[in-house]
Order: sequence, then structure tokens, then C-alpha cells
Amino acid sequence: MKRLIYGLFNRLRFNQKLFLSYLIVIIIPIMVLGIYAYNQSKDMLKLQALQGIDKNVNTVTQSIDNSVERYNHAIRSIVFTKMFQKIVANDYIDLVNLSRDLNDFLDPYFIMMMNLDKDIQKITFYTQSTVPEFGDLVVSHKRVSEEPWYNEAMKGIEPLWKYENNELFVVHKFPGNLKERYTNIVYMRINESSFFKNITDLAQEYGVIISDDNSRIVYANQSAKLTAFDFKEIMKLAAMQQDMTGTE
Repeated sequence: MKRLIYGLFNRLRFNQKLFLSYLIVIIIPIMVLGIYAYNQSKDMLKLQALQGIDKNVNTVTQSIDNSVERYNHAIRSIVFTKMFQKIVANDYIDLVNLSRDLNDFLDPYFIMMMNLDKDIQKITFYTQSTVPEFGDLVVSHKRVSEEPWYNEAMKGIEPLWKYENNELFVVHKFPGNLKERYTNIVYMRINESSFFKNITDLAQEYGVIISDDNSRIVYANQSAKLTAFDFKEIMKLAAMQQDMTGTE
């Protein structure tokens, strides 16, 4: 084999031998170096892109987390207020005092909360007690007792976030003890578009999809809607996954 190669090389003209020498000594090493540099640049760009996506994911997650905690604080301030606990438990000797607290305390307080935060669209007490219904503020639990989220909220002690029937809301059970006959919860509906506005602003160049714990799409920005990806398949991916209060 060596003799064959050597023989072929000797048969070449001088200019051909010179070209072949340049090819071996200069062009091939430069080509190898170029391929190496290309692969290194490609890997670096890919790493930078992943770091950029990771940074945006963390920023978006932090934004959602801050919004969730804000409304968790708001709903906790309701369920741990003694006056509200008294109202839903119907702990009154007569209806005169109950009517006074509903009109002079409950109604103005909820109006104040919704005026201070325009994204709060509705606040309702669902009670199992015998307290009379009061507009949309105090309602019998029978109106929602068949809803899956109601039974789930009855079992928990922390705020429960849900997205059902195109409505984003959080519910929280009132604290109680074994001696109490009734269980009551507060329901707070949040403006969906305003809640996710920061995500739209932060991730304009990316497709963002948020699902609940049942893999149902809670939010998808315009970039995600324009893609041909199967959202259900995307939800199965574990890479770069962030999890916060049951939402991915």
C-alpha cells in the first residue's frame, strides 16, 4: 500500500506535488481548525440561548410567584379576620346585629379591596351555616357544593388556585375546630389578562405555556399560539421545568 502511494506520488508533476504538499500542510489543517471553531461557536451560541431562556423562565416564574403571594396574603387577611369568621358562622343573637355587620362592615370592606386592586373581580363567602344570603357576598354552599374545586378546598388548609370555565380564582377555607358544625370558604376571582400581563411583557420573544396540575392549559401567550406544537406533548417534558403552587 505504501509502495503504491509512493509510486503514484512520484508519477505526479512538480506543480501537482507542490499543490498536494500545500493541501496537506496548509489547507487541511485550516479546514480542521475551521470545523472545530464552527462547532465551538455553535455550542457556545446554544449555551447562551439556553441561559437566556433559563433567565427568562426564572423571571416569569418570580413574577407569577409574587402575584400569587399577593393574593394569598389578601385572602388570608379575610379568613383570619374575627369579624368575618363571626359572620359566616352566624354567631349572632339576632338578625339586627348581623344585618348591621353585613351592611356596615362586610360590604364596604370588600368594595374597598376591589377598588384598591382592580384585578379582584369578585369576592364571595360560601357558607354551610344558616346565615342569610347577602347578594353575591354571602351565599349558601349548596350553589357550588357539586364543583370539584369546592370539595378540594374543603380538604386543604392553604389557598387553592384553580382555572376553570375560563376563570382564574383562589379559594381558602376558614379556620375552625372540631366543635364547629359548619365549614366555610372564601372565593376570590382574579382578572386573568391582568394577572398574566407581566408574562406577556417579559416573554415577547418566547412561547410561554402554563398548565395546571391536571395538564390543562391555563395560559398561552401569542407566540405559543402561533406554533404548531402539541401543547399536551410539551407538558410532558421535564427539562427546564419550574413548579409553583401546582402550576408548571
